Amino acid sequence: MTSATPHIGARQDEHLPLPRLWDNAMDLWGFKKWRRKLGYTQSAAGEKLGLSRGAVQYWESEIRPVPVAVELACQELLRLWKQRPEFGPVTLLYGDDATALETSTAAVGRLLMQSERHPNNESALRRAIRARETTSLLIAFIVEDDGNVVWSGPELQREIDAGKDATVGEKSPTAKAPPSA
Repeated sequence: MTSATPHIGARQDEHLPLPRLWDNAMDLWGFKKWRRKLGYTQSAAGEKLGLSRGAVQYWESEIRPVPVAVELACQELLRLWKQRPEFGPVTLLYGDDATALETSTAAVGRLLMQSERHPNNESALRRAIRARETTSLLIAFIVEDDGNVVWSGPELQREIDAGKDATVGEKSPTAKAPPSA
């Protein structure tokens, strides 16, 4: 038996390649494209990633490859950037108790999802808040054109709840002043 490093999913006598996260890991152009899309300078990108400007310069000059952890952080920062109110167009995907398929025993446990195109996140969020007020919203996502999730289910539910609370606060009268003595 050789002293080769074991591979994920392999028996001791097998040698399977380790799975790769991406076939085309982020290179200097991918990193620069990400940084410029978000409008970051090298210093700002380093700060957002919790690293030095020098690290960013190394990656952009291909002295060092972009680590997978940094690539994942870049993807998350991009997703958060896309949560700006003006970002769009986006699609709101949702299922509520009114659209659940409960008419036949074969459909039990299935949910009919609805999709609505919106010009931006703000419009989609307002619609999700309205849907939450009129129905029991079971699940909701906001996705961009390529299908990437901008707002995930639990995260969107928190945002809907926060928006609903803000709307209720606007409609309710201001707090009464304490009685004067």
